[in-house]
Amino acid sequence: MNPLEAQHLAIELIDEHVTTDRPKWSFSWLTGVSQLGRCNYVHGYIVIQLNHRYTMLAEEKEVRDTIIHEIAHGLVGSGHGHDYVWKMKCRQLGIRPMRCASHEDKAAVELRAESANYVAECATCHKKHYAMKYTKNMRFGRVHCSPCARRYGFNDNNKLTYNRA
Repeated sequence: MNPLEAQHLAIELIDEHVTTDRPKWSFSWLTGVSQLGRCNYVHGYIVIQLNHRYTMLAEEKEVRDTIIHEIAHGLVGSGHGHDYVWKMKCRQLGIRPMRCASHEDKAAVELRAESANYVAECATCHKKHYAMKYTKNMRFGRVHCSPCARRYGFNDNNKLTYNRA
């Protein structure tokens, strides 16, 4: 999606969903690679942020859902994270209450792949897994493909070995 269009969409959605204290809400761009969007609470002001690179890779529906996801965070307040109150607000605003982008979100997967320092492939399902940091669990071989571990249990077939990307 065009970033300028996304910025206009964000402002439009904030205007649509925020009925009180609208002057305290604003939009800005997020430059990191680990988050698709963020809701910042700064001295009584709420800043909805979108990842610039993700926006350029994503379709309008995905960007719209991310913006509304962040607006829901702003409406429920800083103490809720992804709890039941936040999930109810997401449903009220018309989106599925998901913590992260799904694996079907091609833009999010591409962004993860682009920015990853480490990559592993599951021997069972051949799904690629990406990571920014090499953690202690990776070093000691304690990382498994989640879908395969749920389906087949924890075993050596779904153990992931990360290599430098």
